[in-house]
Amino acid sequence: MCYMLLHPASRGSIHITSAIDVYAPPNLDAGFVSHPADIPLLIWAYKKIHEIVRRMPSFIREVGGLQLSDETPGGDRGHPFYSKEDDALVEKRMRERIQTCYHPMLVPLSFRSLSVDG
Repeated sequence: MCYMLLHPASRGSIHITSAIDVYAPPNLDAGFVSHPADIPLLIWAYKKIHEIVRRMPSFIREVGGLQLSDETPGGDRGHPFYSKEDDALVEKRMRERIQTCYHPMLVPLSFRSLSVDG
């Protein structure tokens, strides 16, 4: 399962590096999680996915996932408690693994005619 922000506040940039050589590679900064408003939303999304997966009947244990404080013996699988340390751990992992995503169905639609705009 994955999670994403469809309209992140973070913005990247692309700039030319040579006024003469048109084949010079551009300076590209994706700007992932560069705006602080994106971080709480992504942490919330991770926690929600984590809770959904843990409620599945097929769930046995985490494999290679984060070891959060909700995984203590006797913890409630459906309603875990997250500490501030968990938030910091989720943010660290998110910053290490964040990437861009494209899905062909994420296009603007006109709800009146259900046709694609543009």
